[in-house]
Amino acid sequence: PERLRFRWRLAGFDEGWVDGGTRREASYTNLPHGEYRFEVQARLGADTWRASPAGGRGAVVVRLAPRPWETL
Repeated sequence: PERLRFRWRLAGFDEGWVDGGTRREASYTNLPHGEYRFEVQARLGADTWRASPAGGRGAVVVRLAPRPWETL
């Protein structure tokens, strides 16, 4: 497990991949409302990056509704 590495990105927010190292959780604060695609990849040692099986393609769609003060 100590050789397993992760990287992720929140498409629509992150400009590139975030290197998570051995961490198995990601957190974001102050995201504006909208739709995002959370993508995760993993690799073992120096192996190539592989998409996770989450959602069948290594991604999960996240939809954030506007806060009450952001609506009319």
